[in-house]
Amino acid sequence: MYIFARDGMENNTDIPKEKLYSLYWWKWLVFVLAAFGLYYQLFQNQNLWSAWSEYKKNVSSDAVVLTVLVFILMLINWSVEAFRWSTLLRKVEYVSFIDALKATFSGITFALFTPNRVGEYAGRVLFINTIYRWRILIVTTIGIYAQLLSTILFGTIGLAYVMLLSGVRHSTFYIEWTVIILLIISALLLFILYFNISLIENLLERSSFLSKAKIYLKVLLHYSSRELFFVLSLSMLRYFVFTIQYILLLKIFNIQIPLIEESALIATIFLVQTIIPSIAIAEVGIRGNVALFFLTPYSSNQLGIVSAAWGLWLINLVIPAVIGMILILINKGISRK
Repeated sequence: MYIFARDGMENNTDIPKEKLYSLYWWKWLVFVLAAFGLYYQLFQNQNLWSAWSEYKKNVSSDAVVLTVLVFILMLINWSVEAFRWSTLLRKVEYVSFIDALKATFSGITFALFTPNRVGEYAGRVLFINTIYRWRILIVTTIGIYAQLLSTILFGTIGLAYVMLLSGVRHSTFYIEWTVIILLIISALLLFILYFNISLIENLLERSSFLSKAKIYLKVLLHYSSRELFFVLSLSMLRYFVFTIQYILLLKIFNIQIPLIEESALIATIFLVQTIIPSIAIAEVGIRGNVALFFLTPYSSNQLGIVSAAWGLWLINLVIPAVIGMILILINKGISRK
């Protein structure tokens, strides 16, 4: 039994059921936009072809094995995400792991055209035919929050370590450590709020303008600390998968950095990429520049650094987006009774 039945909440606050099957026109629009954007990035981008040439130069039996591992980790990454999402949705309605995985891939296609890939989650919800779309979208924010918290937490640790490596006596010392302190405070506040979601309800009760949103956000109050910790653990697992992928790609492109320093640098790169607003379809350029900024002091192989960053983008976003494009076209949605 879902929590709405226990709460006595009415279904008429959601999208009318008769409208759910009138939204399929969007799949063709998304397909065309995604196809055009990917064609431009993949076939008109000379830098990506340079990265491909660099990869071919470094191909060996070890490189092939590492590449296969990176692809396997991509599947593990999105499988963990689908499992996390389906677990969260159990408070609203049951969605199987396979259905959640299909919706996850389809959401990645939507993510190509939205800032910081926020469209990914709306794309998932549109993939599922349900009268609880708004509630599902709100529940999904718990997973987004947990992933953001993981990135800020590990990114702050990584940035502090990188700054200690670079030395403490330079002109920007106080500015840099002020940033670190602010990040630590932000992480602590986010951590406290994550395990005290009821604070959101209290804020809404004080605002007459937002009081109507309370009926949707009430679902957030039904997650125990244990459940929230489990979701956060899955988010951290995804973070470690990202990190391992990056380490393997750097190794493929002959970037030799000690493991601890490399992990700290990668955490810093992920943190900066999260903070910088971007659109996924154009994210490859930002990834390359951020990676160059932090990794060049440790390696002169700039083409290898950029190639590793682009490889991570290609494997984790572009390939799943292509799978999502196919699913969007062939799937009529996941029906719910």
